[in-house]
Amino acid sequence: MALAPSLPSSSISADIWSHGYLIDNIFNNLMDCHVSENGLRINKYILQARDKFKYIRLKSPVVKFYIYKKDIKYDTNKEIELYIKDHRSKD
Repeated sequence: MALAPSLPSSSISADIWSHGYLIDNIFNNLMDCHVSENGLRINKYILQARDKFKYIRLKSPVVKFYIYKKDIKYDTNKEIELYIKDHRSKD
């Protein structure tokens, strides 16, 4: 009985991102989003965390932290979709 030849590591698709790389890209994409406040350029997600910090610290059940899909680059969105395609649920 002949065994199927194993694929060399160089034939593995370079387009597949590791979980850590995907997380890093999401974080980096979000850190590139800036708004102006009082003449200062500030990251809008850091600004949102600053504004909601007292509620986060109190562990308020009604605090929501909004992340906008449009702030994530196309290639990162594509990889997120590939990652979650088999993980869809009603939750």
